[in-house]
Amino acid sequence: MVTPKNVPTGLVIWVCEGTKRNHRQVEMVNDNELLVKVFIEYLRSFAIDERRLRARVQCSAEDVMAEQIRWSKITGIPVTQFTKPIVKAHKTIVRKSNSVIVRYSESLKQQLISEGKRFGLLQ
Repeated sequence: MVTPKNVPTGLVIWVCEGTKRNHRQVEMVNDNELLVKVFIEYLRSFAIDERRLRARVQCSAEDVMAEQIRWSKITGIPVTQFTKPIVKAHKTIVRKSNSVIVRYSESLKQQLISEGKRFGLLQ
């Protein structure tokens, strides 16, 4: 029987916050450090190839390097594995916090979908 206690938190985060449209990539965008950490720990529980992990910051131009360093420390993903940032123009920034996109390109997607179905989170 599925109960909230036995559903992996990282899976719940991906179901709620992750991108499901790309068939080969697992992706999640968020500005909450704890959610991002838990999601990455969940990915790592599958013994992933760390070299395939990518991150991308969304921030203003003057914050790019600082945000890449900050998110690298939070995620454990080396700055060298960060892709081109999404730079927001000052006028368009509504939120004060900057976010990160975490992406893993491998066949892990099917495993997450199967897990989501098993726990009744996906149809």
